[in-house]
Amino acid sequence: RRLAEIELLEQFGAAQGVMMGALLEVDRPELQRVFGGDCARISRTRAVVEAMHFSEENAADARIDFCLGACESIEKVLQDLGLGAALRQAQEEQRQKLLEERQREFSGLEATSKSGPAKDKGDDGAEAGHSTDPMSTIGGDANEDDSGGRKTCPSKASCSQSTNAGTTAC
Repeated sequence: RRLAEIELLEQFGAAQGVMMGALLEVDRPELQRVFGGDCARISRTRAVVEAMHFSEENAADARIDFCLGACESIEKVLQDLGLGAALRQAQEEQRQKLLEERQREFSGLEATSKSGPAKDKGDDGAEAGHSTDPMSTIGGDANEDDSGGRKTCPSKASCSQSTNAGTTAC
């Protein structure tokens, strides 16, 4: 769990860096292209950061607040660009989606514990062939590419895996 938290905090720092870089660019249409539209990326980022519960040791890590601060800055720009309604809707949708994913995972864990041994796991605890990048779900639908098309996991039509650090997807 400790290593997963550290890796997730590193991803929060990287996400904050990307967002701050976008804010520093003079090219607002690019920021709008990446974070605007349906506002799912920025809303998913916020939902994941807010949903994480860290150990006492890592709960006060500055990267959490820095990442949330970068989310707020991006959201302010999007509101100024007239996307306030889309942003509010996306935030609610992403919170609900994350909650539903966690409920499915919990149900799956209960079913697994009742049905016997788990599937083969790699050294990182994830099912063989599945992503364990804790930020892979950030950016809207994790199984969707930027053009809106579906991506598929090499071993399933689509999948969603859970690590101690949170939800990941292939």
